[in-house]
Amino acid sequence: MKIRYYHLRNKEREPRLTRCIIQTDDGRIAVGSALCSKSDFPNKKVGRKIAYQRALSALLKQKNILDIKRIDAHQVLLDVESDLLDYIHLPKFVRDYKGIYIDDLKYLNSFERNLIGVNNQSVC
Repeated sequence: MKIRYYHLRNKEREPRLTRCIIQTDDGRIAVGSALCSKSDFPNKKVGRKIAYQRALSALLKQKNILDIKRIDAHQVLLDVESDLLDYIHLPKFVRDYKGIYIDDLKYLNSFERNLIGVNNQSVC
């Protein structure tokens, strides 16, 4: 099993989004997100733990979990999108859940595909 993390920062260079990508040995993939609102104190260790738990839950349930409902959470995504340019070109549902079960590599951005080394492979 591969587990990879990355953090995105806002314009003030504060880490505001932590993503965890889990790829199983049989090729299944899930992504978990931990959002840090402006009222939160950024802590990468806590963000990695939350993102991992969400990715694992999506993987085990084999479905997307936890809708992103709060306006301030969506604002965090907008604030960090400039760090990951092709993030905004992904389907809306990828931006609307905290845990995503991936059944097609097109739902990963190019940075995420490179991170787990699956550029031209298919998902089981």
